[in-house]
Amino acid sequence: MYRQGSSQYDYHVKTYGHPSQFGYKEVCRIWRAENWSPEELIRLYAKTGARYFVALANH
Repeated sequence: MYRQGSSQYDYHVKTYGHPSQFGYKEVCRIWRAENWSPEELIRLYAKTGARYFVALANH
């Protein structure tokens, strides 16, 4: 998920607990799309220099 020691990792541990106890699948269960803006996300990726985007899905 995130590299240990990174700000994202520290946020995850502080907010949800250790990734071994609350990981990707648990985050997916609580995620909601009410505030999700795919157009804004793609603009952000392009602005930072990304040249491609790959969507991830878990079924």
